[in-house]
Amino acid sequence: MKTIFFLLLLLSLLFSCQSKKTTVQVFEGIDTQTIEKSAQNMTLDNEPPREIVVDMAAENKILPLSTWADSISYIRLETTSDALIGSVDKLMLCDSVIYIMDRKKSRGIYAFSTDGIFLRKIGNVGQGPGEFNEPTDFSVSQDKIYVYDQFAHRLSTFTTAGKFLGDRPVPFFGIGMHAFNDSTFAWHTLDADNFHLKNLVGYSVLLSDSTDHVTKRGFYRKPKKYASIWVSENFQGNDSIILYHPPLSGNLYAISPTGTITPKYHIDFKEHTLPESYLWEENWKQFTDENTQRKYLLFPGEFYENDIALYFVYLKKHVHHYAIYEKQCHKLWLTENIKNDLFPALPFGQMKAAHGNKFITMVSPADLLYAYKQLSPDQRQEILGTDGIRLLSELEEEDNPILIISHWRK
Repeated sequence: MKTIFFLLLLLSLLFSCQSKKTTVQVFEGIDTQTIEKSAQNMTLDNEPPREIVVDMAAENKILPLSTWADSISYIRLETTSDALIGSVDKLMLCDSVIYIMDRKKSRGIYAFSTDGIFLRKIGNVGQGPGEFNEPTDFSVSQDKIYVYDQFAHRLSTFTTAGKFLGDRPVPFFGIGMHAFNDSTFAWHTLDADNFHLKNLVGYSVLLSDSTDHVTKRGFYRKPKKYASIWVSENFQGNDSIILYHPPLSGNLYAISPTGTITPKYHIDFKEHTLPESYLWEENWKQFTDENTQRKYLLFPGEFYENDIALYFVYLKKHVHHYAIYEKQCHKLWLTENIKNDLFPALPFGQMKAAHGNKFITMVSPADLLYAYKQLSPDQRQEILGTDGIRLLSELEEEDNPILIISHWRK
């Protein structure tokens, strides 16, 4: 995990160093004044955030899932020749349909029923209408699906039934997109360095209208001062708000469709809080130093919020640790590992989405079968039980992922 995290940081830094020349060339000839002339700063609401104090003395080695969930269910995503998912880079549950984006391997967006039945694929790989080089992000709003391709600088629109409605060029770089509705869009532009738009350089979040004229800008970072750090989960949206986390900070903000920023959570790591100055480019070596990584807790930005709780991941000495904060009771659980004691045949899995009173995680059948083969017949019966053995015996390594839904206790 240490290697992956710091490789991402290095790649982000290299991209930032090369992007000024690239952005000017790619968008040469566009009417920049029209795009940015109406942009105004977002407004900050003075409402205080919820304070979450992380006390490492209260951390558990293992946290049973039954601590906060009363049941789980799982969904085996149907595997067909038209739906072969290599990775789940984004998952959305909308109107009883599960949408999954595989950004790099199959480069597709797939729709499944809540029973796991494959329904349709949205768009195709290519250069033509309704096609994309790689789906950077997607958003479902009302009866439409919007797919953003940062490499083609294009936003494509489909119906939820998969019919292609049209596309349009996007006149700036982004690394994430959310559609509030068909006339208000949010863009995650952290360190995308749109140097062709002088009034927008350094702003991490933009709001635009249906013609991609920027109306609001927010979360300014002085160019070349901060190291470039990108985590896709830092930017998440639903119909009413965007949740945004400035990289490695302890703050989570809600952004409304009108550009109002409301502080939502402040995560306080106490004496283990990373000084902001460590995120400056001039202090890059100090940030990556082994002593720094051992002294401070890092919150890169993986978080998910449902109606009841906030889940987030923090790094301690390069290792993932997990936190679950129940909002109404202000209860915080900290742990190195969440154990699925409700159905031991499945692990807790990797968090992918939150909806209503549910958290949705996923696990690869190949990983399950590898662990299964390490157990003796007696161990399988003792640990997995009859239902677990039946499930695993039906799996193939090439099958699509299994979704695990944890239902918050009543």
